[in-house]
Amino acid sequence: MKILKSQKQIRQNVSRIQAPYDEIFLKTKKLLRHDIAPREKRMEILLDFSELLADASMNKQPPEELFPDGFDSFYAELVSGIPSYSAERRVKKMKNLAVVCGALAFIVICGGIYLSGYIDLYMKGMAAFVENPTRYKYDIEEINQDVNFIVDLDDLESNIGKAVYTTGACTVKIDSIDKSAGYYRIGFRTYGTYDIHGGYLITGQLHTRNLNATYTMSVQSELYYENETESIPCQLAGASGMNGKEGDHFSYYLPQEAKEGEITLSLRGLLQYKWYD
Repeated sequence: MKILKSQKQIRQNVSRIQAPYDEIFLKTKKLLRHDIAPREKRMEILLDFSELLADASMNKQPPEELFPDGFDSFYAELVSGIPSYSAERRVKKMKNLAVVCGALAFIVICGGIYLSGYIDLYMKGMAAFVENPTRYKYDIEEINQDVNFIVDLDDLESNIGKAVYTTGACTVKIDSIDKSAGYYRIGFRTYGTYDIHGGYLITGQLHTRNLNATYTMSVQSELYYENETESIPCQLAGASGMNGKEGDHFSYYLPQEAKEGEITLSLRGLLQYKWYD
């Protein structure tokens, strides 16, 4: 209501303003709109200024008497100490610019990370190598040695976590062993090492990601139960893809001849992977 009342009084004053003060009023109004932030304060200044110009017009007072030091000096004194748009706008503009720059930097960083493969590698681990055949090449080398180890069928839990083969940063461990429907089942978990440039893994599986986006896997290694007279092959029980960030899992059923106590098993045909970009 106060602003509306001021606007009405300003219009009444403007109707009494004559040349050359009419142009001075319009100039001042435009400057105030640009320089003074609070609208109520602008109305207050315009009200007083319009009364001053109206009285000067009625009294035929020349501008030289009203502004002895010039209009610019008068205007500077008029708005001194009043919050201005220019300062406010600079602060707001700087804040907005900081937000925009921050957002752009975030997008650029995230885009760079995504394109470089870090996010994919962080989320999927070694599976990222298999799923990106165009980015990562690989070499496979068969380990030409039998990996012999002992398991205790009388104490199944004692076998869990036992490393049956280790070289460098790659390990093959017994991950599980149980008995179901009269057969023992033993599972192996593999652990490799990786970074954005590639990785290493020793496993019993062949992992292939084709260019048409299909994925194939097959267990190449074989497990044998070794007794005093012969090597008896174990039946494959199951396998997984790269469901662990550091490797995979595969398992076998032991033959009925493996009944109790400590037995010797032989893992043959392990594969060593090397991925590189």
